[in-house]
Amino acid sequence: MSSFALTSRNGRKLQEVEGDEKAPDSASTKAIKTFGLQRKRAEMIQRMSQECLWKEWTHVTELHGVGKYAANAYAIFCTRKGDRVTPTDHMLNHYWNFLYGPKNTSI
Repeated sequence: MSSFALTSRNGRKLQEVEGDEKAPDSASTKAIKTFGLQRKRAEMIQRMSQECLWKEWTHVTELHGVGKYAANAYAIFCTRKGDRVTPTDHMLNHYWNFLYGPKNTSI
């Protein structure tokens, strides 16, 4: 049994999902069906979740399905090492600039 929460782009919690990760029509598959490619994404999320819990990993990119965007977001939001990354996503850039960008000291 596994569970996770789906959130919207503005961070609002949309749905809590719990289900059997091995079932092809699991709750997680149904929850993300509207996003398209639901089966592939559900399998990717489930594999990444299992690896996160049970695999010996030292960097988040060693987990299945984690690319540059997720690695940058992980550094910024989870490890507080955002000053070591240069995000290319426009929304991550806004937050990165808020945290680490030059401070406006002139008045």
